Amino acid sequence: MDPTTIAPFPYVAGARPNVHLVEGFNDTFRSARKSIVISRLKDLPSTESHVMHVIFYNGVGHPRHQGVLKLYDRRYARSIREVNGITTAAPLEADNAYLSFVRQGKMTLFRSALEHIYETAPVEPRASEFLDNQRYSGFEADRVARFEAAAWYENNKRFKTELRAYKQLEPFQGDKIPRLLAHIRIPYPIIYDRPQEEGDEQWDEFYCVHGLLLEYIPGPTLGKWPEPTFAPNTLKVAIQSAINSIHDINNLGVLVEKSTNNVIMKNKDNNDQILPLDSQKPFIVDFAKAVLLVDLYEIVITGLPTSDLLATEDLAARLKHAYEEKANEFNESFAGDLKEIMRET
Repeated sequence: MDPTTIAPFPYVAGARPNVHLVEGFNDTFRSARKSIVISRLKDLPSTESHVMHVIFYNGVGHPRHQGVLKLYDRRYARSIREVNGITTAAPLEADNAYLSFVRQGKMTLFRSALEHIYETAPVEPRASEFLDNQRYSGFEADRVARFEAAAWYENNKRFKTELRAYKQLEPFQGDKIPRLLAHIRIPYPIIYDRPQEEGDEQWDEFYCVHGLLLEYIPGPTLGKWPEPTFAPNTLKVAIQSAINSIHDINNLGVLVEKSTNNVIMKNKDNNDQILPLDSQKPFIVDFAKAVLLVDLYEIVITGLPTSDLLATEDLAARLKHAYEEKANEFNESFAGDLKEIMRET
């Protein structure tokens, strides 16, 4: 696709946008701070959100810090934007259709419709399905805008899920998962490098881009980590450590379906005397598609008749079964990935 027809990409190396600090964590920023300057170093592999290795500045006179910025921009939402097996960034025409859809006030009502559809559908829809007028009706002129709106909705859901997961997993931050440093927001004028139109302020939630600033964990993914020089037991120890971390995460109420690409083997710290020289510490990343226990319970309860809800002992057993079933489903998926890297080494 001709690059001139793609929505402008604002996340370029050397750019230092001043982004809004919505909430800081782990004492990274002063409580009174309202914005931070972030400079992109390079993109990091991801099939979902746009993920970058960045430097951020915590005020004049403070040293700069490395971090990972994970952005939830519907225009570059990767797998969410897949149509017929092909993923592309939003063309300018589609992006403008979405902006017009929002400015006409249609997005507020359409979001309510999306909430109902996604909550009640037997199988969760994909954004691409909203291109089909026969399936969900609506005006033909709005079909592209509806796709962009559904991409925004899915993307926003994943952002909220990941933020909730990191907050719930706070005891494991810095040990089993990266530290959450900040929730940031990039406003319309920075995204599009132009002023907003009159009245656009009321639609900010549909225009802005949310992001999570995370601790930077240097190192390869588990799938690319093994070396022929490793001691025979090294890979097994690392895999068991990753499995233990995932079980701990599950037990804290966050169910995650992981692959070896979601495990980063942190580079050996010369000052770390705990791990052997040929070993590294696994960190579990990416919780945008996690299932939080409280949400799973709500799904189960919503599907039950009132009479079953009053039988509290049976209800507790149902909820426990639903949790174990989902955890086993996710764990089996990860086990298949682990067997693959064991065969290759």
